[in-house]
Amino acid sequence: MITTKKLWIIGLLYGAATFVFSPSFQNVINNPVFWNIKEQLLYFTGSIAMAYMVISMALTVKSAKISNLMGGLNKVYIAHKWIGIWAFAFSILHWVIKESPAVLVALNLAPPRVRPNGASPFSDFEKALFDFGNNIGEIAFYIMVVVLVISLLKKVPPHIFRRTHKALSVLFLVIAFHSATIQIKGQWFGSIGSVLLFVMIIIGSAAAVYNLIRLISKSRRVKRV
Repeated sequence: MITTKKLWIIGLLYGAATFVFSPSFQNVINNPVFWNIKEQLLYFTGSIAMAYMVISMALTVKSAKISNLMGGLNKVYIAHKWIGIWAFAFSILHWVIKESPAVLVALNLAPPRVRPNGASPFSDFEKALFDFGNNIGEIAFYIMVVVLVISLLKKVPPHIFRRTHKALSVLFLVIAFHSATIQIKGQWFGSIGSVLLFVMIIIGSAAAVYNLIRLISKSRRVKRV
């Protein structure tokens, strides 16, 4: 039987493996300086957060096979809740790592960042794609925080809970795009880590699209009645 603890371990190991088999792991070993460690920790925490998001998203499909493997629909709901909380926790950690260096530099606790001179290895299209994916990923994160806080409030009416929860499917698709394009800067493409990440993106996106199609079909049936 699959338990919440097993899913937690699977998500942690899969996310960590995604990072280890990417260029980022070797990068941080070869160049263990503050700003590079910070940069690679973003990939590490992001990979684990993504793994938990995908597991949580897959659990929302409400498959009979998944329900049987976990011993009932109630246990699927419990697993979805706790895996979602872990995804949220690593997303928060990801954000903290991204934002905290500026504060540390201001307090003279970290060295200022020195931008490398010379020509950029990336094309203008790659830069634009990376910046777009990075920006919408950050916006999706802030919206996700609001949605998850609403979802966790016990006094929220059921119909509002369902609507805000369904919004997570749309947010996941945005974050999936962010995960795909963020690989440009880390030069992940072609690595095993990139393959593992794209497997997550495909599975999670398929579950998100399925949930959205199911939501649309349900709303149409209600209107017809």
